[in-house]
Amino acid sequence: MRRPLLAALAGALILLVVRPSQAVSPAPGLQATLWSGSCAQPSSRTAALQAPTIPSGPVQGAPAGITGATSFTRAPLSLAALLATPHVITIAEADTVVACGALGGVLASDGSLTVVLRSAPGSAVCGQAFIAASGSISLFVDPGTSDAATPMPLGVASLPTVVPTPIG
Repeated sequence: MRRPLLAALAGALILLVVRPSQAVSPAPGLQATLWSGSCAQPSSRTAALQAPTIPSGPVQGAPAGITGATSFTRAPLSLAALLATPHVITIAEADTVVACGALGGVLASDGSLTVVLRSAPGSAVCGQAFIAASGSISLFVDPGTSDAATPMPLGVASLPTVVPTPIG
């Protein structure tokens, strides 16, 4: 009984290790910018942010996984300074803003802020920005090049039932 199970596990492991690598396509020409103002009316550029990019190389894990575009920028201002006046982060393709997020919300216990970058009308690009108390900005962007925006049936009847267990 144990041998067939071990053979099946070994076969699955070989499939995972030996499966052919797949290259991940580069992000489209996305630019990220920190502005004073609002999403409806950005006024002056505070800083150009590192463009979000998608890493290339062998795909790891679930084949259906979608790799997002990311970037990290050391901003010229602290988060407190950025919050003192209205600021936004825009994601643009060429000269068209495809996503935007206003810097505002509830700070985490470490003084950081996470904001949503909402899609502009007609765009599938969206994401999140994590701003550390120091002002460093990490962007996590769905570049809208996948079918991730298409609703996916989850087969709710097949999900396991979770019964809360009191602790203590």
